[in-house]
Amino acid sequence: MVKVDLKTNTLAVLVAGLYSAVHEVEPIAIPESVWLSVAERLEYFLPDWNYDRISFEDWINNCLTILPKVMLSEEELNYLI
Repeated sequence: MVKVDLKTNTLAVLVAGLYSAVHEVEPIAIPESVWLSVAERLEYFLPDWNYDRISFEDWINNCLTILPKVMLSEEELNYLI
């Protein structure tokens, strides 16, 4: 494990790169504001992240879902939230 101090926009680029590589989507296909929003929300959790439970990379690969809201039913949306 390597601890680094990142600015929000750098974290957004990191998340975009990891997500795009795994999910085979071009990072520019998702608005920059989405990546920044994800990074801003993640900043709160990173200092106390439990890497024994799930690595940051695994969370991005397996848990982070980015898609248009209209693609989900209300039931699916409530499950994800």
